[in-house]
This record gives sequence, C-alpha cells and structure tokens, in this order.
Amino acid sequence: MAWRSLGNRSIVTQMDPSSPDFSTANLPLSLDLAQQEIRELRARLAAAEAQRQATEARLEKEHYDLDLWRTGRSDLRHLVMAAEFKDHDTGAHLVRIGYFASVLAPACGCDREISQLMLMAAPMHDIGKIGIPDHILKKAGALTPDERAVMERHTVLGAHILAGGASPLLRMAADIALTHHEHFDGSGYPKGLRADEIPLAGRIVSVLDVFDALAMERAYRDAVPVEIALEVLAQGRGRLFDPDVVDAFFGVKDDVLAMRDRINNGQNPDGLAEILGDDSSHPLEFYDLPLRASP
Repeated sequence: MAWRSLGNRSIVTQMDPSSPDFSTANLPLSLDLAQQEIRELRARLAAAEAQRQATEARLEKEHYDLDLWRTGRSDLRHLVMAAEFKDHDTGAHLVRIGYFASVLAPACGCDREISQLMLMAAPMHDIGKIGIPDHILKKAGALTPDERAVMERHTVLGAHILAGGASPLLRMAADIALTHHEHFDGSGYPKGLRADEIPLAGRIVSVLDVFDALAMERAYRDAVPVEIALEVLAQGRGRLFDPDVVDAFFGVKDDVLAMRDRINNGQNPDGLAEILGDDSSHPLEFYDLPLRASP
C-alpha cells in the first residue's frame, strides 16, 4: 500500500527512540514557548487587523470627502448660477462670503473639516433671494414695510431650497440660510433666535454678510467705506452679533481684507492652504465673472 510505504519511510519512524531528539523531557517547555509564540502571533495579527480597519476607514472617509467636495462644487455652481441670473451683485457677494468664511471659521474654533464645509456652505446663505421679485430685490431706495416683509422671506425660502439634503454640506447651508439674519440679542428674523440658539455657522455668516454687503457697491447705492463697515460690526458686538465672533473677525481682519483685495483684482485668494491642504484647486474658482466690490 502506498500509504504504508510512505509511513515506513517517514522521518518519525526512522528516529531512534533513545535519541535526545525524540525525548519528551523538554516537551512542557516546548509547549510553553509555542503557546507564547502563538500569543505573540495573535497579538501581531490583531494589531495588523486593527491597522487595516483604520486604513480602510480613513480611505473610505477620504473617498467620501472627495465625493462630497465634488458634489458640493456642482451644487454650488448651479445655485450661484441661478443667483447670478437673478442678480449679479448677489452672485458675487455669495462667493466672497465663502472665501471670508474659510478665514473666520478657524479663528472661531472650527476644525479643518467644518471650515471646509463653511467655505462651501456660506455662499448659499442668500440663495433664497432667487424667489424675491425683482421690483423688491433691486429697488433703488428704502423698502416699504410690506416689501421688507417679502424681502425677509428670503431666509425661509433659502432654507426650503436647501432642506432635505443628505450631505452635511447642504444641512449646514440650510441652517445658514435660515439664521444668518438672526441677532445675538433676539431681535433678528425669521424666528427671533438669540445667542447660542443660533448655530455658530449662522453667527459667523451674519458678521461677514453685514460687512461685505455694506462694503460692496450696488446698483442703487454707493459702497460704504471699509472703515465704517468695520465700525458697524464693532457697535453691533453683543447686540446684533456674537461678541466672540466679532472679536475673532477683528483678529483676522487683515487676512480678510487682503483676500478681498485679491478677489477684487481677479486673483485667487491666498490663505486657503490650511483649509484645502495640498489641493491647489479652489472650489469657487468656477465663478469667473468679476467678483468686484468697492476698491
């Protein structure tokens, strides 16, 4: 039989039973060493598996973030184009607010992930204005109380446009659209929220919105000098605006103004490296029309 012939030639049957190699005297020690090696191997395998899972989770998140970034750019492109058809000044204002938010958000304690979302979500704050009639949106002069009530509806309209989005980007954008006209003391609209009832993203955009809206030239009025726009923020600290956000804004004021100058000169803004990492592309650079405010 083949198996018997193989067995007859096996190394075990050819060993001398009296040989030290065949002795069982050291067997307990050998077993202990083997069990120790098995434990060490299992520990190494467990560590390798944990590292594999961590790497897989990181790659999955990076893939998700990249998809979110690309989807966000596409969503923003279409929304800003819609605003641009309605009112060029609004389109330019939306994009500047996004860049300014990328500077102010980290100064308010936001981490890189939240700051990236702010960069993309903040430009959607006024998207509800596409639902405001032109005779009100572009009116040269003061609005009547009824017209003012219609204008204030852009916050709710914007939230409705953005509501129901599955991504964190659109959820943040909806919050900003709804709350960026709320005041720290509760005197704002549409809900009269106060202090921490207003999401931080809304409190950040509130400051930036007032600053940029005052300092930009509109068809029906001249731009307010930057110094006066800054004074409005200082006077509204703790009343209209979160005092911590105002303080953070003045801490990065020079960076915001430098970024504004570059945008007004048709250049990509500096100061995004810490937000975008090694990505040299700018998510708002598709907006190739002049982003000019007052010089």
